[in-house]
Amino acid sequence: IVETDKPNSNLSQNQKLVLENLKLKVDIMNNTIEEKINKTFEDIINKNIDAYLDYHYSLLGSYMELGAMALNDSSEKLIKEKLLGVDFDNKIDDATKEIIKTYKKNIEEHQTFINNIAVKDVDLELNKDNLNDVKEHIEKFKLGQESKIATIGLGVGSVIGAKIVTLVMAKITAKTAIKTGAKVATKVTGVGGAATAGGLAGLACGPGAFICSPIGAIAAGTVAWFGTDIAINKVDEAFNREELKNELLTFINKEKQNIKNQYASELNPKINAFSEKIQTIYKEKPIKEKKKV
Repeated sequence: IVETDKPNSNLSQNQKLVLENLKLKVDIMNNTIEEKINKTFEDIINKNIDAYLDYHYSLLGSYMELGAMALNDSSEKLIKEKLLGVDFDNKIDDATKEIIKTYKKNIEEHQTFINNIAVKDVDLELNKDNLNDVKEHIEKFKLGQESKIATIGLGVGSVIGAKIVTLVMAKITAKTAIKTGAKVATKVTGVGGAATAGGLAGLACGPGAFICSPIGAIAAGTVAWFGTDIAINKVDEAFNREELKNELLTFINKEKQNIKNQYASELNPKINAFSEKIQTIYKEKPIKEKKKV
């Protein structure tokens, strides 16, 4: 019984096949990331953005947005849910689980591929203990890698939500300034003194005008507020809807690509590292074979 470098020799002679299989696994991983993340954002791009814009430029929608801001309510939550959907975080989690599942499956298959090459013409019974030791080393390394990818995708929904809220809130603030200017202009031209007084009293309150406007001016002020807002919403939509839609699409597509890049940069190097590690383990483990003297 002598020691041999059979696994080392097998792997060296078949390195091209190993690299081809590795590339195949990386390609499958990237395709899975592309597919799962695209699906996660499908409804946002094809449905939610247009639905949100309909809401954003409606009288009720603009009042709810402004009301959430004025009353320190959860405006961020409202905007995020309208644009990304109430189940966006769950969708990201589900996509991540599927991606990690694919990662583990590809790792297992690549390991089997390398194992079959490494142990070709090796006496499995004679080297049973050594080969079991090889498997234990590989499993330990594999578990260490899997623990590092357990947090992939964590907080993605919150980060995107915060960014998109910042973008939309800037637009809402700008629209509020336009409305305020329009109401002040109404006063300057001397149209409807009582109505203007009531409207101006509620400027800072938006839909909260019923709460903070002087009682005597509520009725007239409300008429002025609604009338001005309907007109401004229509003008705002006519001039700015397409631009805002393009901004939202650009933002969403950018974030979608960022997530793909993040996942690929986390998983692809680990597949490569795993391939190198298990080959090294096989090559460095002493293997015996029987030889006739």
